[in-house]
Amino acid sequence: MKIEVRGLCHSAGSFRLSDVSFSIHAGKINGIGGKNGSGKSTLLNLLYGYNRPESGSILIDGRDIRSYSEHELSRKMAIVRQEAPEPINFSTADVISVFGYSNGYTKTGLTSVLETCRIAHLAHRDFNSLSGGEKRLVMIAGALFQDSEVLLMDEPTTFLDVDKDAFVQSLIADLKSRGKTVVVILHDINLLYRLCDNVIFLKDGKVAAEGAPESVFLPETLRDVFGVDFISYESPEGRRFAAAGIDSKRLTATSNGSAEASL
Repeated sequence: MKIEVRGLCHSAGSFRLSDVSFSIHAGKINGIGGKNGSGKSTLLNLLYGYNRPESGSILIDGRDIRSYSEHELSRKMAIVRQEAPEPINFSTADVISVFGYSNGYTKTGLTSVLETCRIAHLAHRDFNSLSGGEKRLVMIAGALFQDSEVLLMDEPTTFLDVDKDAFVQSLIADLKSRGKTVVVILHDINLLYRLCDNVIFLKDGKVAAEGAPESVFLPETLRDVFGVDFISYESPEGRRFAAAGIDSKRLTATSNGSAEASL
């Protein structure tokens, strides 16, 4: 499925997305990064059709998103928002089942999704009683149950412990191996670099850079987007980035690699 964003403009209060254009790479993990307030969540809501742009267009397979019915769009895209929904008197299984509206509310595959997301033991728990991290896994499970072609995710590792964070990262990589397209907002620039095939950096409501991680994680680009200098260094996990000014000797000692300034 091909998604193209062309000249997108949208205002939200005093904030404005202005002339945003890029393409989503099908079957790949597309990351969106930038400082708080740069427009990441606003852009994701526009991609999902939750908000409508003032001008410009979002094309899905050459067709404007505004021409899709809600049901048609739900077959194309599922979304995992950063915020958990308001308190609802549903069990975990019921919350996930609601995501099946696009395929007739069938519960076929519900057990499999619960097991895939490692929350089968929470199936009959009241959703309101879950922790923030557990709620996040339930919403991810719901999006998987929707079984759309594209999965939009806003900070999917928020509230998660280290083990669950690593699990969600592996889950995202697995979605790619299954041919799904993922669009994910991440604050962690190291995760953006390591996990994503394509990265879109936003700054003040505009695209500051777009491309493969190796082509956009440049000293001058990172400085422009985040307003600070970065150093890069090698670790057992590969290249990593940190804001300049931290102890590079400590980085070297903990990473078994040499820190090199990217100034």
